[in-house]
Amino acid sequence: NVFAADLQNEPHKSSWGKGDGHAKDWGHAAERIGNHVLAMCPRWLIMVEGVGYDPGAPGMDNGGAGIWWGENLAGARAQPVNLIDPSKLVYSPHTYGPSVYAQTYFKAHDFPNNMPAIWRARFDFVRQLTGAPVVIGEMGGFYTETDKRWQDWAATYMKTNGIGVFYFA
Repeated sequence: NVFAADLQNEPHKSSWGKGDGHAKDWGHAAERIGNHVLAMCPRWLIMVEGVGYDPGAPGMDNGGAGIWWGENLAGARAQPVNLIDPSKLVYSPHTYGPSVYAQTYFKAHDFPNNMPAIWRARFDFVRQLTGAPVVIGEMGGFYTETDKRWQDWAATYMKTNGIGVFYFA
């Protein structure tokens, strides 16, 4: 059974909400594609991932910030996705732990307690801003050492904050 369509895996070369036109803007593309899918399959959920950092979204386009492809939903602040049936929209960022790539924030003295501020800036603001649910489309890594600590912490964070997760090893 099909219950959802993930519109594009990691649209990292797109912008979102930067006003650079429809050709590059993932938010506008997600609306067009999502509405087309809903016109054909009105029961499906529409999963919208975030962009990367280049060209990124307003205030979230720094290559040195450790933004995962698909994680950056910051464009939804300026330009939330509007579907013909808003109840079908699910924002679906990706996020990973230190075994996938050693981002600088994994080495912070307060890790993993530094992660909420990072996630609030990237995707955890969306539920309050738009009312749409957030389901992590990919979260995972090797379940060892620092990554195990991160994954256990992240799973508790997601559950506590009402964020769904698809685990991707």
